[in-house]
Amino acid sequence: MESNTEEKYFGPFENIQSPGYPILADMMGRVGEIAIFRKFGALNILNLMSMQAELLQLEDDLKDILEAFDGTTPKQLFLQDFYEVRNQEDGKELRDQMKEIKAKLNEYNSALLQVSQVASLRPPRKANLHFLHTWLRGFSPGQGNSFQRGTERKTWELRLRLDDFITVKSTSDEKDATTATVTDRAITWYHNVIGSNTRAPIKKGTAIIEYTVTGTATKYLVTLVSSMLPAVSILGLYFEKDLLHRIWIMLGMTFVFAAALSFGTSAKRIEIFSATAA
Repeated sequence: MESNTEEKYFGPFENIQSPGYPILADMMGRVGEIAIFRKFGALNILNLMSMQAELLQLEDDLKDILEAFDGTTPKQLFLQDFYEVRNQEDGKELRDQMKEIKAKLNEYNSALLQVSQVASLRPPRKANLHFLHTWLRGFSPGQGNSFQRGTERKTWELRLRLDDFITVKSTSDEKDATTATVTDRAITWYHNVIGSNTRAPIKKGTAIIEYTVTGTATKYLVTLVSSMLPAVSILGLYFEKDLLHRIWIMLGMTFVFAAALSFGTSAKRIEIFSATAA
C-alpha cells in the first residue's frame, strides 16, 4: 500500500536519489503552481532597447541612401520600383540595407511579442515561492539539501519582488481572495512552525502531499464558513421580535453576505446582485 502511494508521485527521474534539478523538475511537473521561474523583466527590456537602438541607426542609414537616390536619374527609379532594386547592380546598397533591416525587424518583433507574452503571465503566490525556497534549503531526505551552487543560489531568493517571478500554471480562478490569503498563510505557517521542527525522514513525494493537502484543507474550510452565513442570518431574525431591529439585522446581514460573496468567492457582480436580491 505504501509503495502504491509513492509510485503515484514518481516522475520520469524517480530513480535519481541525489538532490538536484531532476528531482526539482519532477516536483514542479507534478504541482504546476510551484513551477516558478524568473521573469528577467529588466533584462528583457534592456535587450529590446538595444535592438531598438540598432533599428534607429539602420533607419537613419536607409534614409541617407534614399535621399541620395532622390532626383538622380536613373537611380530615382529605386524609389518607385522594387523590381529595379532587386535586379540592378546600383541597387545593391539599398538591397543590403533592406535585408539587414528585415532581419533585425524580425528579431525585434519576435522579442517584443515574447516579452509581451511573458509580462502577461501571472506571478506566483507568496506561499508557493516560500514553499519552494523552504524545500530547496531543507536538509531532510527528499528535500533539496541546498544543492544549488554559485550564482544559481540566487534564482528563487525571497528578497526579490514577487513580480520578478512567473509561474507556468497560475492558481485556479476559483480560488478567491479570501481562500488564497488563508491558503498562503496556512502553508507558510506550516513550513515555518511544523515543517522546520520535523526531524522525521521525508520520503520522495511527501513535499507534494503536504503542499496539496494544506491548500485543499484551507479551501474547504473557507467554503464551509462562507456557506454558514445565510443560516446565521435566519437564526438572528428568529430571536429578534422587534420589526425595526429585524430590518436592520436584515440589512446588515445582506451587506455581510454580499461582502462574503465578493471576497470569499469568485462570483461576478451580476451573480452577487442576483443572490442578494433573492
